Amino acid sequence: MNNSAPHLTRNQSVKYPFALSLASLLLLALSTGAQVAETYLITDITGWTSNQLATLPWFAHWIPIQPAGAPSGFSPHARNGSGAVAGEDPGYYPTPARGAVVQNGATTFIPAWGGHSWSYWVFDGSDWHYYWGRVEHSPAMDINALGLVAGHATIETPHNSSPLDYDEHAYLYDPATGLKTDLTPDGTGYARAYRLNDLGVVIGNYAGGSNYFTFRREPDGTMNFFTHPVATVQPMVLNNAGLVAGIHTTYTVSNRIVVPWVASNSTVMTPIPLPPQGSPNTCTFTELNQHGLLVGWANKMTIPWETTAVRWYANASGNWVAEDLNEIVDAGNYILDRVVAVNDAGYLIVAAHLDTEGQPPRTLLLTPDVLPPPTALTLPPISLTATSVVLRAQVNACDNATTVQFPWGLSESYIATNPAVGGAITGTVPTLVTCLLTNLQPHTTYHCRVRAQNSRGATLGQDLTFTTPYDYPTWAAEKFGAAVTNEAVAGPWADPDGDGWNNTAEFALGLEPDGFDADVFQIRDELGRLTLTVTHPLDRAGVALTFAGATNVAGPWLSGPGATALVNVTRNGNLETVTVRTDFPGDQPRQFLRMSIEAMQP
Repeated sequence: MNNSAPHLTRNQSVKYPFALSLASLLLLALSTGAQVAETYLITDITGWTSNQLATLPWFAHWIPIQPAGAPSGFSPHARNGSGAVAGEDPGYYPTPARGAVVQNGATTFIPAWGGHSWSYWVFDGSDWHYYWGRVEHSPAMDINALGLVAGHATIETPHNSSPLDYDEHAYLYDPATGLKTDLTPDGTGYARAYRLNDLGVVIGNYAGGSNYFTFRREPDGTMNFFTHPVATVQPMVLNNAGLVAGIHTTYTVSNRIVVPWVASNSTVMTPIPLPPQGSPNTCTFTELNQHGLLVGWANKMTIPWETTAVRWYANASGNWVAEDLNEIVDAGNYILDRVVAVNDAGYLIVAAHLDTEGQPPRTLLLTPDVLPPPTALTLPPISLTATSVVLRAQVNACDNATTVQFPWGLSESYIATNPAVGGAITGTVPTLVTCLLTNLQPHTTYHCRVRAQNSRGATLGQDLTFTTPYDYPTWAAEKFGAAVTNEAVAGPWADPDGDGWNNTAEFALGLEPDGFDADVFQIRDELGRLTLTVTHPLDRAGVALTFAGATNVAGPWLSGPGATALVNVTRNGNLETVTVRTDFPGDQPRQFLRMSIEAMQP
């Protein structure tokens, strides 16, 4: 790279319009009142074939059948309603274990940031023996409705003699862009991202220095921490209402003290009870559905193998109740050991054993006697232009035929209601539903939400606002007033302020056409790579920024691996900041980056 004169070119070209958008979320807390069955029908599914298992209700974190196209030995951890399954490809040295997302018969691997190599010699009295290896992994632990993946991955650490001295960071990965965000950049050692909800909240923990941090990361990147003055906090499960459940453990006493807790849209932990039967003193949570039904098991710390299946829920008074399922279900010869999973319709998967000699283990499906209303979550819209938008929501019919509509308007009064595409839905799979709105006004804020209804009741998703972007004529009329018809002043290729940015560029980058704009780019050398950071607004229809790199100003100009790499994308309100660098192999003494503003000719 020519460090004395880093080179950046800017180019404006005319292409088919491409609109960028940002939906402003106005999130309201969803109801956490659980829908609780009085009893359950028990079906023993032990030994079922794949065809039989395929007929079972859908569960997010219990996946009985390997997805088509999965690597050999793939361990599935979570799935979404669109058919994407996140997990881990085991890998065998020298091929690392890798996080993976399997969908439609194809696998996308999630690489680690690095790994840890170790080796040592041992003398047995007569011969020296050399042992060596490498730890490198990146398991994907959860996936949400939008396809985002949460997990943890190793980072590169110094070579030494211990295979246990590796470090991990938690990550959030977007398969659509390949961008993997480090959630715990200050971590040293252990890190986990346990659950990710459909709004983008992540819960997990990590070691940092001499401290241990338990976090709740909000969709905007804010990190909030669960803290306790003497106990170690462990989060376990999360739902779309922002409800988190976990335990905290006090180790500084002769007998450990374990307290189960819940936290609603905050890091304030409220203790909840354990079931009274058998006097357990610890528990494990496995799932929390969108109706607030929490499941898992409880046991005595001194007898960890003797567990009992438990469900928790908040009653009509808002007080949490813990119930041993063996006390409320007529299980016959079965002893219910652990609730492995619950879905939004209230179906349970339970690990059990027969109350007979040998106590063979069994897997049971528990079908609730009453199904709950549907669940409904409004998602950020897509394909936002100056005059149209595609509204989205995730709806679970909870095993009853459900109709879906989108109320929308200029306020929460909503002036219209449009049906979702595709008609009624049913079953237990969370379904992504959409609705196209047209004839909207440019640069106008609208409200929308989803409404799902079936025979068990109606559910409203949270209100969400979105603003249609500017189109060039609307922006030009606002900026130039009466001069908007003067092409020499307000035309897309005019530069009335003489700062080198024509009006198309001023429009795309959020600059002012009547004043000199400086310091639009941040350009620097980072480890021998030319690096560019630019901030632009997201409410501009018909424009897009693209980047290309070259080792000669005459070209060829190329994009993607081997030429350019996307380093980071952050959003703050209506602004997006993009960092791009060159990605040429080897040491290139001269490197060039070009940003193109692709725009529709007004």
